[in-house]
Amino acid sequence: IRRPPRSTLSSSSAASDVYKRQVLDEFFVGCASADDENFTIGESYEYCGCMTNVLSKELDLKELLRLSLNLLNETEGMTEEEAEQIALSMILENDVITDGLLNCLVKLYE
Repeated sequence: IRRPPRSTLSSSSAASDVYKRQVLDEFFVGCASADDENFTIGESYEYCGCMTNVLSKELDLKELLRLSLNLLNETEGMTEEEAEQIALSMILENDVITDGLLNCLVKLYE
């Protein structure tokens, strides 16, 4: 039995999903590899997984890329600590992400 050819739309959608996954994977790795003395390794993985899940559900690929590009533009030439502060302030401007961040922290400490 031969399958019908995939439409351009579904093929494009699949490519978009793959790229979104790559962006989210990068977010998770960056988050989980950050040195944070307030979290154990397990807590860090739990929190970063929760935040990655929030981003995957609440932001489409275009929004994720816009956020990433804005972070890169705003933090160019800064120290890592300065860049983290800018990134945090940019992320906190988005109510959906802020709500997700709070929910993830609550889950972590329950």
